[in-house]
Amino acid sequence: MQVQHRAKGRRVGALVALLFLSLAVLASVVPGTPAVAATGRPTLHLSPASGPPGTVITLHGYVPGLTAKNLQALGGVTICLDGCAHGFTDQSAPVRYTGNGQFTARLTLPKVPVLTAFGPLVLTDGTYTVGFTCIGPSPAGCLSSTMASAPFRVEGATTQEAHACSAQEVCASLVFSPADARPGQLVRVTGFAPLSPVIGQPFGYNLALRQGGHTATLSAVTQGMDGRLSATFRMPAVLGGIGTVSAGVTHVALQYQFNSAVPSHGALPPGVTIERKGHEYGYELISLASAPLRVLGLTGWASVGALAPRAIRWSQPLPFAVRAGHPQDIAYCAPGAIRITTDGGRTWQSVATEGAAVRSMSTAYPIAYSLKAPAPNPTCSAVLWDPNDAHTF
Repeated sequence: MQVQHRAKGRRVGALVALLFLSLAVLASVVPGTPAVAATGRPTLHLSPASGPPGTVITLHGYVPGLTAKNLQALGGVTICLDGCAHGFTDQSAPVRYTGNGQFTARLTLPKVPVLTAFGPLVLTDGTYTVGFTCIGPSPAGCLSSTMASAPFRVEGATTQEAHACSAQEVCASLVFSPADARPGQLVRVTGFAPLSPVIGQPFGYNLALRQGGHTATLSAVTQGMDGRLSATFRMPAVLGGIGTVSAGVTHVALQYQFNSAVPSHGALPPGVTIERKGHEYGYELISLASAPLRVLGLTGWASVGALAPRAIRWSQPLPFAVRAGHPQDIAYCAPGAIRITTDGGRTWQSVATEGAAVRSMSTAYPIAYSLKAPAPNPTCSAVLWDPNDAHTF
């Protein structure tokens, strides 16, 4: 009887210990949030698992070895829609550590089309993956892979009224005000484009002007979460990579650079192009919303009349370089060359930049993507003249 009583007492004690352990596990789960199984690999659960564009999705994630210190150093988490390698990303979403390798973060499902490395993505009713990457003890190159993902079903996308468009007709536009501008004149830019990747706020686009077979960046364009664009720039007289901007109708487009080259993925909507560049480290430029802009000729000094300027500044940084102490030595960038005068502009000569990268490989300052693949045709954007040597710049 005594032995049986002891065995029964041990069973009761084990049940009490199990009850306390269960209560401790339940207490470690944040109230109102689903528990994430602590496995040997990252996991993800979404709440809710479906909804229309505009839905705020809460991510409940788990990463083995994740600590509050990891998250504090990270500052935010990269959330991916439709894949981390080539989908839409929010690269600095606020994140909160909830203990035991678990965290929560939020993603607001965009109401407008989004930009991916495959081109614009128009959200329609259907299932998309939501995932995260580069959090906690993550491997090198983690931005190109998803650590964990879960399905989210988009419902009611076809009822969204804002910027209704389809995968065949991308809603993107540029409006310049004024549409005719002289060099030095301030131009306002408005319009709409697919939402660019978010880093705290949408990263925005570049304005690319094309003239004479060459393309150069005019200005950066900011973007709101609703896809609307905003920018101002002064029409340049000289632009690096193009040289003198000629009078007449030119075209300006939005550009975004993804720092990875992806394989072709079906037909692109009208007005969208992807230009793949690079050697060992490939990248691609997505262009869209090309719009005309008329460049007016420079006003002649004779027609300006009497002037009393308070300040004079260049429309672009460092269009000309003057050698210190030698005002007759002037240089500026032109397509494929550096133009130089040593007699104050009476005569000019050109020094080709083609081949400079190859020659630089034998110096301490190689112009190259890597030691194996030098850049074939570097572009001059500004000149700095050596004050002690008229032949070095």
